[in-house]
Amino acid sequence: MKKIFVRKTLRYDPTCGGKYSRYQGYCLITQGVLDPEIIPGQKLINRLNYEKVFCSPALRARESVDCTYENVSELFEVNFNLRKVVSESEYIKFGSCLVSKRFLGMFIRDDLGERRSEIKKRIDKLINIIRRLPEEKCLLVSHSFFMKIFESYLNNKNLFENPEKLSDYLNPQNRTYNFGEGFEFEI
Repeated sequence: MKKIFVRKTLRYDPTCGGKYSRYQGYCLITQGVLDPEIIPGQKLINRLNYEKVFCSPALRARESVDCTYENVSELFEVNFNLRKVVSESEYIKFGSCLVSKRFLGMFIRDDLGERRSEIKKRIDKLINIIRRLPEEKCLLVSHSFFMKIFESYLNNKNLFENPEKLSDYLNPQNRTYNFGEGFEFEI
């Protein structure tokens, strides 16, 4: 049995030191135009407890670990465009709660930039990669929405046929995960 630890990237500055508003920065991040560094001085996730470490290829994921890692594109954030989810005025007024609520609705309608079937393929491929590992303890560093879908799928194999089940794990009133935190599972 393998023990898998899934962790969100460490904190990063979407404004890039004030160059953008938070909304503009997040829009550029979700469009793949901006890939910010983590905020310096944070305690990096080290290899102490893990035999194998996989990271999303995003800079903030790679900088979150203080050890040797392997880039795994399946760990990228779900492809969506924040500008299509909320306007800047909505973001300023309602923040990430509205983003999560609308993201959930778009996932259910299969209206994100990435189809549900493609997200499922990524997760299945990731699970197969993990199953083939000889190591028993593995760390995955990824991003909030992908992690919520992944966690939901691990607990409900019918998620992609019943996408509304994501609401059991993605509550728009709660933070997805704190930076550097996540969930564990065995496979």
